[in-house]
Amino acid sequence: MDCLVKVLEKVGMESAFGCSFCVQLAKCCTVEAFEFAANVCPGLVTLSLPGDLLDSKHANLELIGKWKTLEVLSLGSCLNLAKILAIIQTHCKNFYGLDLSRGCVHGREALSIVKSVPNIKYLNLKGAKVNQDGLVTLLCGCKDLVMLGARGCFGFNENDDETSKLASHISKFMCKGSEFPEFICGMDNFVLLVDGYSFHLHVEETWDEMLNDLRDAFNDLGDEK
Repeated sequence: MDCLVKVLEKVGMESAFGCSFCVQLAKCCTVEAFEFAANVCPGLVTLSLPGDLLDSKHANLELIGKWKTLEVLSLGSCLNLAKILAIIQTHCKNFYGLDLSRGCVHGREALSIVKSVPNIKYLNLKGAKVNQDGLVTLLCGCKDLVMLGARGCFGFNENDDETSKLASHISKFMCKGSEFPEFICGMDNFVLLVDGYSFHLHVEETWDEMLNDLRDAFNDLGDEK
């Protein structure tokens, strides 16, 4: 596996997370490299998987169940979210964090999260397409959330009163810059496309930024205690 060095990036994690290391599978990752990582790195706790790989008909999603100590997963946009979360529910008992930044979270995706991993503590939707119904489902169904990152999202307004009330139980709820233009609000048949046009500046969320957000969130919560 000569390309493994290019595919896997080990990142040191602080002991406060209870992690030994985390791995990011690059966008160019092959199905073979995915299978290799699942077989030789079963102790991963933090993992980033490219959506294109997981949407491939050749990818064996059941391999995700080999990471039994998995705590945090970064996916972005993924069509097989429901199946992946069902596998995590069965095999990954320590799971608490999900990163879907720049992805698409509407009613179906939100229901999958609430059904399979309702007890997650960290959910990152930064720069994602999230409609109001999907957000309400998450806020009502994930009662253990301590951090919900929803900055720069398209599909709901950051100053929505209903959203603020429903999110009052979350220690760190961030939705600055999220919007749903007024001229669209009256369009009952308007559909947010996964790769559609966004009315705000595209928000870039890197792997390091995701880890830093997670690290800062739990440091803040620790200080509050």
